[in-house]
Amino acid sequence: MKKLIIILLFPILAFSQKGKTKLDTCFTQSELADISFVIDSLWAADDINNELIVKYRSLVKQQDSIATLDSMHITEQDTEIKLLKSNIDLYKEQIKLMQPKWSDKKGLWYGFGFLSALGTGILVNQLVK
Repeated sequence: MKKLIIILLFPILAFSQKGKTKLDTCFTQSELADISFVIDSLWAADDINNELIVKYRSLVKQQDSIATLDSMHITEQDTEIKLLKSNIDLYKEQIKLMQPKWSDKKGLWYGFGFLSALGTGILVNQLVK
């Protein structure tokens, strides 16, 4: 009920003040020209700013695409690094497997050959005596 009374009394209170009327303001021709010039310059600045915003948005899109490409490149390089490390480990294992065993050393066979020849010579010498 209070709201209804306020709504009904508001127009009466708002428009009944006759002592507080505003004076009409008239502009001179030069003031109107200045205002028009300011408005035109603001419109021109707004157009320039809108063009800059469009250019910057396109730059942001390009930078975003470059960033995604860079992140993809980094992940690919990480996988490549992992594969190369595993390749290095496989090469190390291959080197371990391909190294000659103790029985494949030339010095050892040379020593065995020398000892067998010496032993054969001694045996033949003992048999001859």
